[in-house]
Amino acid sequence: MAKRNLVLFLVFAIIIFMQISSAEEENILGVKILSLNKEHNFLVIDAGSKDGLSEGMMVNLLKEGKKIASLQVIRVKEKVSACDIKQTEPNIILREREIYSLVVSPTLFPAKPHKLIPQKEIKKIEKAEKVPQIIPALPMMVHIEARREIVNYYLNEILRDMNFIITSSNIKEGIFTAHKFLTLPLWDELWADLIGTTDHRAVYEINTIDDETGTTLKLDIRITYTNKKGEMEEKSVRQNSAVVKDALTLVKLVKEKSEILTRER
Repeated sequence: MAKRNLVLFLVFAIIIFMQISSAEEENILGVKILSLNKEHNFLVIDAGSKDGLSEGMMVNLLKEGKKIASLQVIRVKEKVSACDIKQTEPNIILREREIYSLVVSPTLFPAKPHKLIPQKEIKKIEKAEKVPQIIPALPMMVHIEARREIVNYYLNEILRDMNFIITSSNIKEGIFTAHKFLTLPLWDELWADLIGTTDHRAVYEINTIDDETGTTLKLDIRITYTNKKGEMEEKSVRQNSAVVKDALTLVKLVKEKSEILTRER
Protein backbone atom coordinates (compact mmCIF):
# COMPACT_ATOMS: atom_id res chain seq x y z
CA MET A 1 0.00 0.00 0.00
CA ALA A 2 2.83 2.35 0.95
CA LYS A 3 4.62 1.56 -2.33
CA ARG A 4 1.45 2.22 -4.34
CA ASN A 5 0.97 5.58 -2.62
CA LEU A 6 4.60 6.47 -3.26
CA VAL A 7 4.26 5.67 -6.98
CA LEU A 8 1.09 7.77 -7.24
CA PHE A 9 2.80 10.64 -5.44
CA LEU A 10 5.80 10.50 -7.80
CA VAL A 11 3.55 10.43 -10.91
CA PHE A 12 1.56 13.40 -9.61
CA ALA A 13 4.77 15.29 -8.81
CA ILE A 14 6.13 14.69 -12.32
CA ILE A 15 2.87 15.97 -13.89
CA ILE A 16 2.98 19.12 -11.74
CA PHE A 17 6.65 19.69 -12.61
CA MET A 18 5.90 19.38 -16.33
CA GLN A 19 3.01 21.84 -16.05
CA ILE A 20 5.17 24.33 -14.16
CA SER A 21 7.94 24.01 -16.73
CA SER A 22 5.57 24.52 -19.66
CA ALA A 23 3.95 27.54 -17.97
CA GLU A 24 7.35 29.09 -17.34
CA GLU A 25 8.50 28.48 -20.90
CA GLU A 26 5.41 29.66 -22.75
CA ASN A 27 6.14 30.49 -26.36
CA ILE A 28 4.88 33.95 -27.23
CA LEU A 29 4.26 34.31 -30.96
CA GLY A 30 3.71 37.43 -33.00
CA VAL A 31 0.67 36.67 -35.18
CA LYS A 32 -1.42 38.53 -37.70
CA ILE A 33 -5.15 38.07 -38.26
CA LEU A 34 -5.43 37.13 -41.93
CA SER A 35 -9.21 36.84 -42.02
CA LEU A 36 -11.99 37.65 -39.56
CA ASN A 37 -15.47 36.17 -39.94
CA LYS A 38 -17.84 37.99 -37.57
CA GLU A 39 -20.91 36.10 -38.77
CA HIS A 40 -19.50 32.69 -37.74
CA ASN A 41 -17.31 34.14 -34.95
CA PHE A 42 -13.93 32.76 -36.01
CA LEU A 43 -10.66 34.09 -37.35
CA VAL A 44 -7.62 32.83 -39.25
CA ILE A 45 -4.07 33.62 -38.12
CA ASP A 46 -0.67 33.21 -39.80
CA ALA A 47 0.60 30.55 -37.37
CA GLY A 48 0.13 26.82 -37.68
CA SER A 49 1.53 23.41 -36.87
CA LYS A 50 5.10 24.57 -37.53
CA ASP A 51 4.62 27.03 -34.64
CA GLY A 52 3.40 24.31 -32.27
CA LEU A 53 -0.36 24.83 -32.63
CA SER A 54 -2.72 21.85 -32.74
CA GLU A 55 -6.49 21.35 -33.03
CA GLY A 56 -8.40 21.77 -29.76
CA MET A 57 -5.70 23.93 -28.17
CA MET A 58 -6.87 26.93 -26.10
CA VAL A 59 -4.86 30.11 -26.67
CA ASN A 60 -4.97 33.72 -25.50
CA LEU A 61 -4.63 36.75 -27.74
CA LEU A 62 -2.74 39.67 -26.18
CA LYS A 63 -2.24 43.31 -27.10
CA GLU A 64 0.35 45.43 -25.31
CA GLY A 65 0.80 42.60 -22.81
CA LYS A 66 -2.88 42.42 -21.84
CA LYS A 67 -5.26 39.59 -22.67
CA ILE A 68 -7.95 40.73 -25.10
CA ALA A 69 -9.47 37.43 -26.31
CA SER A 70 -9.63 33.68 -25.71
CA LEU A 71 -9.51 31.41 -28.76
CA GLN A 72 -9.76 27.70 -29.48
CA VAL A 73 -7.82 26.28 -32.42
CA ILE A 74 -10.27 24.32 -34.58
CA ARG A 75 -8.36 23.73 -37.84
CA VAL A 76 -4.60 23.71 -38.42
CA LYS A 77 -2.36 23.72 -41.47
CA GLU A 78 1.40 24.17 -41.58
CA LYS A 79 1.40 27.98 -41.66
CA VAL A 80 -2.17 29.04 -40.81
CA SER A 81 -4.86 28.14 -38.28
CA ALA A 82 -8.58 28.81 -37.86
CA CYS A 83 -9.73 29.64 -34.32
CA ASP A 84 -13.13 29.98 -32.67
CA ILE A 85 -13.45 33.25 -30.76
CA LYS A 86 -14.56 32.04 -27.34
CA GLN A 87 -14.48 35.34 -25.49
CA THR A 88 -13.31 38.94 -25.97
CA GLU A 89 -12.70 41.55 -23.31
CA PRO A 90 -15.18 44.48 -23.11
CA ASN A 91 -14.71 47.25 -25.72
CA ILE A 92 -12.20 45.16 -27.70
CA ILE A 93 -12.48 45.13 -31.49
CA LEU A 94 -10.33 42.60 -33.36
CA ARG A 95 -9.11 43.77 -36.76
CA GLU A 96 -7.81 42.03 -39.88
CA ARG A 97 -4.13 42.59 -40.76
CA GLU A 98 -3.31 43.71 -37.19
CA ILE A 99 -0.46 42.12 -35.20
CA TYR A 100 -1.07 40.57 -31.77
CA SER A 101 0.67 38.25 -29.30
CA LEU A 102 -0.49 34.64 -29.03
CA VAL A 103 0.16 32.44 -25.97
CA VAL A 104 -1.04 28.98 -24.97
CA SER A 105 -3.39 29.08 -21.95
CA PRO A 106 -1.87 27.31 -18.90
CA THR A 107 -3.88 24.33 -17.67
CA LEU A 108 -3.20 24.18 -13.94
CA PHE A 109 -1.92 27.58 -12.91
CA PRO A 110 -2.98 31.16 -13.75
CA ALA A 111 -0.82 32.95 -16.27
CA LYS A 112 1.78 35.37 -15.02
CA PRO A 113 2.04 38.82 -16.66
CA HIS A 114 3.37 38.40 -20.20
CA LYS A 115 6.02 40.44 -21.89
CA LEU A 116 5.25 42.16 -25.18
CA ILE A 117 6.01 40.62 -28.56
CA PRO A 118 9.76 40.86 -29.16
CA GLN A 119 10.46 43.76 -31.54
CA LYS A 120 12.37 41.43 -33.89
CA GLU A 121 9.21 39.29 -34.21
CA ILE A 122 7.14 42.31 -35.26
CA LYS A 123 9.79 43.39 -37.78
CA LYS A 124 9.93 39.85 -39.23
CA ILE A 125 6.16 39.86 -39.86
CA GLU A 126 6.10 43.39 -41.26
CA LYS A 127 9.03 42.62 -43.56
CA ALA A 128 7.20 39.58 -44.94
CA GLU A 129 4.15 41.68 -45.71
CA LYS A 130 4.25 42.92 -49.29
CA VAL A 131 3.59 46.58 -49.98
CA PRO A 132 -0.06 46.67 -51.08
CA GLN A 133 -0.63 47.52 -54.72
CA ILE A 134 -2.76 50.62 -55.30
CA ILE A 135 -5.81 49.32 -57.12
CA PRO A 136 -8.74 51.37 -58.38
CA ALA A 137 -12.09 50.86 -56.70
CA LEU A 138 -14.75 48.68 -58.27
CA PRO A 139 -16.39 49.03 -60.69
CA MET A 140 -13.43 50.00 -62.88
CA MET A 141 -14.01 52.66 -65.53
CA VAL A 142 -11.37 52.87 -68.28
CA HIS A 143 -11.26 55.07 -71.38
CA ILE A 144 -9.89 53.40 -74.53
CA GLU A 145 -9.07 55.42 -77.65
CA ALA A 146 -10.52 52.92 -80.09
CA ARG A 147 -13.88 52.12 -81.66
CA ARG A 148 -16.18 49.92 -79.63
CA GLU A 149 -16.12 47.14 -82.23
CA ILE A 150 -12.33 46.86 -81.87
CA VAL A 151 -12.52 46.89 -78.07
CA ASN A 152 -15.23 44.21 -78.06
CA TYR A 153 -13.22 42.01 -80.43
CA TYR A 154 -10.11 42.07 -78.21
CA LEU A 155 -12.17 41.74 -75.05
CA ASN A 156 -13.67 38.50 -76.32
CA GLU A 157 -10.25 37.23 -77.47
CA ILE A 158 -8.32 38.09 -74.29
CA LEU A 159 -11.00 36.68 -71.97
CA ARG A 160 -10.52 33.32 -73.69
CA ASP A 161 -6.71 33.62 -73.69
CA MET A 162 -6.82 34.19 -69.90
CA ASN A 163 -8.91 31.01 -69.45
CA PHE A 164 -12.14 32.77 -68.52
CA ILE A 165 -15.38 30.94 -69.23
CA ILE A 166 -17.66 33.31 -71.16
CA THR A 167 -21.26 32.66 -70.10
CA SER A 168 -22.90 35.60 -71.89
CA SER A 169 -21.61 37.54 -74.89
CA ASN A 170 -23.27 40.23 -76.98
CA ILE A 171 -20.47 41.77 -79.03
CA LYS A 172 -22.88 44.10 -80.84
CA GLU A 173 -24.13 45.62 -77.58
CA GLY A 174 -20.79 45.27 -75.78
CA ILE A 175 -22.11 43.22 -72.86
CA PHE A 176 -20.08 40.31 -71.52
CA THR A 177 -20.32 38.02 -68.49
CA ALA A 178 -17.42 35.67 -67.77
CA HIS A 179 -16.21 33.69 -64.78
CA LYS A 180 -13.16 31.87 -63.53
CA PHE A 181 -13.08 29.21 -60.79
CA LEU A 182 -11.00 30.33 -57.84
CA THR A 183 -7.93 28.72 -56.33
CA LEU A 184 -8.38 29.59 -52.67
CA PRO A 185 -5.53 30.85 -50.47
CA LEU A 186 -5.03 28.83 -47.29
CA TRP A 187 -7.13 31.04 -45.01
CA ASP A 188 -10.05 31.10 -47.49
CA GLU A 189 -9.74 27.33 -47.85
CA LEU A 190 -10.11 27.02 -44.07
CA TRP A 191 -13.12 29.35 -44.14
CA ALA A 192 -14.73 27.29 -46.92
CA ASP A 193 -14.09 24.01 -45.07
CA LEU A 194 -15.62 25.32 -41.86
CA ILE A 195 -18.89 26.62 -43.29
CA GLY A 196 -19.19 23.99 -46.03
CA THR A 197 -19.13 26.14 -49.17
CA THR A 198 -18.31 24.95 -52.71
CA ASP A 199 -18.07 26.19 -56.29
CA HIS A 200 -16.14 29.40 -55.60
CA ARG A 201 -15.82 31.61 -58.67
CA ALA A 202 -15.11 35.18 -59.69
CA VAL A 203 -17.80 36.60 -61.99
CA TYR A 204 -16.78 39.50 -64.24
CA GLU A 205 -19.53 41.73 -65.67
CA ILE A 206 -18.25 43.95 -68.49
CA ASN A 207 -19.94 46.66 -70.54
CA THR A 208 -18.46 48.81 -73.31
CA ILE A 209 -20.05 52.18 -74.14
CA ASP A 210 -19.39 54.61 -77.01
CA ASP A 211 -18.04 58.01 -75.96
CA GLU A 212 -16.87 61.12 -77.83
CA THR A 213 -13.27 59.99 -78.38
CA GLY A 214 -13.50 56.22 -78.27
CA THR A 215 -14.91 53.70 -75.82
CA THR A 216 -15.50 53.55 -72.07
CA LEU A 217 -15.04 50.07 -70.61
CA LYS A 218 -16.86 49.38 -67.34
CA LEU A 219 -15.93 46.25 -65.37
CA ASP A 220 -17.39 44.96 -62.12
CA ILE A 221 -16.61 41.77 -60.17
CA ARG A 222 -18.63 39.48 -57.89
CA ILE A 223 -17.33 36.53 -55.86
CA THR A 224 -19.95 33.78 -55.68
CA TYR A 225 -20.12 30.42 -53.91
CA THR A 226 -22.65 27.71 -53.17
CA ASN A 227 -23.66 27.22 -49.52
CA LYS A 228 -24.71 24.01 -47.73
CA LYS A 229 -28.30 24.40 -48.95
CA GLY A 230 -27.19 24.58 -52.57
CA GLU A 231 -28.01 28.31 -52.76
CA MET A 232 -25.76 30.80 -54.53
CA GLU A 233 -24.36 33.54 -52.28
CA GLU A 234 -21.90 36.39 -52.72
CA LYS A 235 -18.75 37.40 -50.87
CA SER A 236 -17.04 40.78 -50.89
CA VAL A 237 -14.06 41.28 -53.21
CA ARG A 238 -10.73 42.20 -51.62
CA GLN A 239 -9.22 45.15 -53.48
CA ASN A 240 -5.69 43.65 -53.52
CA SER A 241 -6.79 40.11 -54.40
CA ALA A 242 -5.66 38.01 -57.35
CA VAL A 243 -9.16 38.39 -58.78
CA VAL A 244 -8.79 42.17 -59.06
CA LYS A 245 -5.24 41.84 -60.40
CA ASP A 246 -6.60 39.54 -63.14
CA ALA A 247 -9.10 42.27 -63.99
CA LEU A 248 -6.32 44.87 -64.21
CA THR A 249 -4.35 42.61 -66.56
CA LEU A 250 -7.44 42.06 -68.72
CA VAL A 251 -8.20 45.78 -69.00
CA LYS A 252 -4.55 46.65 -69.67
CA LEU A 253 -4.25 44.13 -72.53
CA VAL A 254 -7.55 45.16 -74.12
CA LYS A 255 -6.59 48.84 -73.97
CA GLU A 256 -3.07 48.27 -75.35
CA LYS A 257 -4.12 46.04 -78.25
CA SER A 258 -7.13 48.16 -79.21
CA GLU A 259 -5.16 51.43 -79.24
CA ILE A 260 -2.19 49.92 -81.12
CA LEU A 261 -4.48 48.67 -83.89
CA THR A 262 -6.26 52.05 -84.03
CA ARG A 263 -2.96 53.95 -84.41
CA GLU A 264 -1.75 51.59 -87.15
CA ARG A 265 -4.81 52.24 -89.31
